[in-house]
Amino acid sequence: MNSYIEDGMADPNTQKCQYCSGKMIYRGGGAYCCEACGEEYLTDFGKIKRYLEVNGPRTVLEIAKNTGVSRRAIGELINDGRIELRGEPGGSNFCISCGTSIRVGQYCRVCAKKFESGRRGRDNVISSLANELSKMRKE
Repeated sequence: MNSYIEDGMADPNTQKCQYCSGKMIYRGGGAYCCEACGEEYLTDFGKIKRYLEVNGPRTVLEIAKNTGVSRRAIGELINDGRIELRGEPGGSNFCISCGTSIRVGQYCRVCAKKFESGRRGRDNVISSLANELSKMRKE
């Protein structure tokens, strides 16, 4: 699990309202709302999403400064493909395979495609070996 809290599910702030102890209900997009008093709680993802909706595309530094979310958490959300940065001069993220500038994830489209086809090939080899092994055991 990444260091940021996945939609706040493990965050104690999302279980009970900090003001009235009412039950917090997930509303989507990283936002929780108290059933009793209506108080809203935003996870890191929710803070970033709301900030970008209001202010449009921004750099990682601007997002971190204006939302209070750490650059590391923002980077993890980008790598996981949960947020995408547009208009970043020169790109803020690079493919970990070839170094090409990318906007989202860890791999560019070309490397992701190569990686996926290689993985499928490896999985086919493993399943063939497993079938051969099971045949040998039956004999």
